Amino acid sequence: MILSPELSSVPSVLGQILSEQFGPLPFMAPITRMKRKPSGQYLPTENREQVLGRRWAANAKERERIKKLNSCFSKLKSIVPLIPKDRKPSKVDMLKATTEYIRLLRLILEENGGVEVGAALTPAAGGWGALRAQLCIPLKCQKEGPSDSPGTGLPWV
Repeated sequence: MILSPELSSVPSVLGQILSEQFGPLPFMAPITRMKRKPSGQYLPTENREQVLGRRWAANAKERERIKKLNSCFSKLKSIVPLIPKDRKPSKVDMLKATTEYIRLLRLILEENGGVEVGAALTPAAGGWGALRAQLCIPLKCQKEGPSDSPGTGLPWV
């Protein structure tokens, strides 16, 4: 094979060789929004660097959110005694064990007169704050903001 002067760079030579052996090489798919021109050609409507920057920032935020969530699950695993120790529990296992533990704690409180039987432990009744104060369990993973998550009646964790 004779190399022409315009193919003196290694990547272009490698591209040509691979193209000859395997056919046309794949190219990067566009990650920007595309707009169709009257000629039928599609052109990007955004700068590729801006799109990559936004994607990088969003991925970094998501990684941080997942780290915080996993940290809270780790702390929950150390607090709740009902989580199985024989194997690594899944997040669903931890949540099930936690709800069972809360149910058992409520039964103990009801039996000892700490909470009235049938009392609603909801944010509207002031129950979460009262229960938290009675149990004296510090929740170090609490999110800054409102004391209860909107619409669910559960504390931010």
